[in-house]
Parts: sequence; C-alpha cells; structure tokens
Amino acid sequence: MSIANNGAADKISILGAGAWGTAVAYCAQKSGIGVKVWARREASFKHFICEFIWKTTDLKEAINWSDAVVIAVPAQSVRDVLMAVKEVVCGSEYWKKKKELPAFIFASKGIELSTGFFMSEVAVEVFGAGVVAGAIGGPNLASEIMDRNPAGISVASCSDMVAEKLMRCFKCGEILSERIGCCFALEIFSSMKNPMAIGYGLLMQYTSSKNALASFLSVAAREISDFALACGVSSEKCTEAAMSFAGIGDLILTATSEKSRNSSFGRNFRFNDNGASDSASLVEGRLSVFAAVKRADQYGIAIPITRSVASVLEGKISIEQFAKKVFEKD
Repeated sequence: MSIANNGAADKISILGAGAWGTAVAYCAQKSGIGVKVWARREASFKHFICEFIWKTTDLKEAINWSDAVVIAVPAQSVRDVLMAVKEVVCGSEYWKKKKELPAFIFASKGIELSTGFFMSEVAVEVFGAGVVAGAIGGPNLASEIMDRNPAGISVASCSDMVAEKLMRCFKCGEILSERIGCCFALEIFSSMKNPMAIGYGLLMQYTSSKNALASFLSVAAREISDFALACGVSSEKCTEAAMSFAGIGDLILTATSEKSRNSSFGRNFRFNDNGASDSASLVEGRLSVFAAVKRADQYGIAIPITRSVASVLEGKISIEQFAKKVFEKD
C-alpha cells in the first residue's frame, strides 16, 4: 500500500506528548516542518513549552493532519493507540478517498510484552502487511535536545519518501542525522539497549571497576547483534545498525547517563521495590526485558545477559550472581 501525499508543505503528526515526543516535535518544528501533537488528555500539555506547534486531544484531527504519523507513546501502549488510529482511518472520508494509509514512524523504544513483537510488527498485525513503517533512534536525552545541545539521530524506513521526510525533520543546526538501511534492525538496537542499561545499573551495584563496566558494554553490544541476526537481520544491516547512533551510541548513553531511567532503575533496584514507584512504570526496559526473553524463546536464541537481568528482576538470582554470570567463561 502506498503512502498518501497531501501535496501541502511538509507536515507530521506526533502521537504522544511525553518528553521524547516533545523533543521530536521541537526538532521538526525548528527544521521547518509543520507539527501537530496529540495527547489523550489536555493535562499532558501542561509542561509543553514548544511554540508554533499545534496541539490537540482529537485523534481524528491529528491523523488527518499529515501523511506521516510519529508514534511516541510507551511501547506497551502502542497497540491500543494503533487500534484507535485504525478506527479513525476506517471511518474517515479523507482516508477513504486516499485509499491509502498514513506512514507510521516509531519513536517508541520497546518490545510488546504480550507478543514479543517490535513496534513495526505490531503495526503489521493491526493494519496488514502493506503498512509503511519507519523508526528513529539515537543517543538522545530529551532534555538535552530541548536545551539545543548537539545530538545524533538515526532514521530508517523501507520507503524513500518516509526516510527523506524524517531526514528533513532533523535538519536543524544542532542535530546530525543519518539514514540506515534496515528499520527492523534500528528497532532491535533501540529497544534491546534498555534491558542492557538496566543490567549495567545492576552491575554498578556490584562493582565500580571501569574495566568491568566497559567490558559489559562490549558483551551487551555483541548480544544485541546476535539477537538481531537470529531475528533475520542480515550481517551487513546488523553491522550498520550496530555502528549507528541508534546502536552503540544509544547503548553507551542509556547505560552510563545518570539521567537514564533504565540505568537508574538498575542502580537503585531492590527486589521488593520492583515496579512499586510511579517512575518505574516509565522504564521501558523493565517490561521489554521479559518481552525479549519471550521472543528469544520463540526463536531459540541465547541471550544470557538479558535472561540474567530478567532473573534478577524476578528475584531468582542476586545481583552478585548476575555479575558473575556476565563474566562467566564458556
């Protein structure tokens, strides 16, 4: 199924007014793109500081605004949002006349717990195989983007039109953007780095050794690459994604930054407190780690670090046991 083209100036819709959705909206607007951001509730815009960006709680208004829709809601909410979008599209005279679907670009970095699906796979299940998908990722703390600090962003899509539009969304001066060839590979690296960052935080509770922590990142990067290969990504595309901003760059930032929710969750984890706080619900890796294990079980993939992180969160092994497993010799 092809992408709709409304013939107007560049525009995108963003579903989700959290920190990352706001940062994407900021970059796009500064790059000269027309932006409309949707949130379920008006209260979500309370701290929304971007000027010259349209805001709405009307999903139909947001979907009819553009041929490209950025999904920036938490991963475990993506299916519900896409189902609501499907209802809007199916009932819209605008899209009926187009006989096409909008393209969906996933800024959500996670794996669906119930299925082990990445976000583009969820879209295919909701809309069918003809859906056009894209993804964005990279070492990007939303607060630093809003403060106009330099950053790198990787974009990917099977559609040249979508990829080119994404590149135009991030052409503002402080952003260095790159296109990589495989959307699925970008999704895997962007999502799997979250459980790894939790693991890095857990390891920090056991040791402050820089050697050990740097070695952990090397082992973690190798495990993500092995996972991607086992999921069907070619060796060439896997290497490209691993060396991209969304690959090693995002892994390093998410693991080592004190501002990282996933790493902070690992550094402060106590089994009896798991998921007890409101902030824990914002930690994508907390659920994605179990979704990754489910996917690995389906494909027969060995992901020892990810499985060990899951075991710590379930209270099956201690942090000391986790640390020893990380550096266990074959």
